[in-house]
Amino acid sequence: MIRHPVITENFVGNDIVSLCDTKNIAGFSNTAYLKKFLTAKEFNRFTGLTPDTVILAALLWSYKECAYKIMLQKGFSDAFAPALYEVSEIKIFEEHKDGIKTAYTRVNYKNNLFFCRSLITGKYLHSIACTSLPEPDRIASYITELTPEQGNEVSHFTYQLLLADIAAHYGIDKNALQIHKDTKGCPLIFEKNKPLPLSFSVSHDGNFTSFAFIKK
Repeated sequence: MIRHPVITENFVGNDIVSLCDTKNIAGFSNTAYLKKFLTAKEFNRFTGLTPDTVILAALLWSYKECAYKIMLQKGFSDAFAPALYEVSEIKIFEEHKDGIKTAYTRVNYKNNLFFCRSLITGKYLHSIACTSLPEPDRIASYITELTPEQGNEVSHFTYQLLLADIAAHYGIDKNALQIHKDTKGCPLIFEKNKPLPLSFSVSHDGNFTSFAFIKK
């Protein structure tokens, strides 16, 4: 196993949350569960259990997940403690004619600042966080709904999609790319046994899978 923090100017984390999954709906509607991963300030944003409760709770969770994934890439070794990640006010805009919304916020963890945005649909929400504000076209991301067969091999399927996209973007032979995990389980991409200075993130939940990486 290799311990090799990614060396790059910017880091990306991504997280997808299925809004069709009954377990997610039940969890994000449960005040006892919310108190376990929210700060007191974040919990006070909830005025009652409404249809928007699940969306807000899912957003808060996904932002914290994204930030933690970035911390792992930077060599962080502590366990995930979501209540220590403070999410700022979330601004939600309905920017799409089909009702899809976009949300923006920041997350702070011990003076580490993360810039976040989300895409909210009727089926899922997808969040991306970065350590700085890159141009939107520099972040490559992909979301797909899995078939039952793909769901049985979700990690393999997602990584293959990611490697194919990276190979196409950089003009690299996909067969020369490999995924290895470090001692903490953080995945790294290698080209012919040489680690790529590339920040990327994968996620899956329910029937959905996603990835994101920062293009040079």
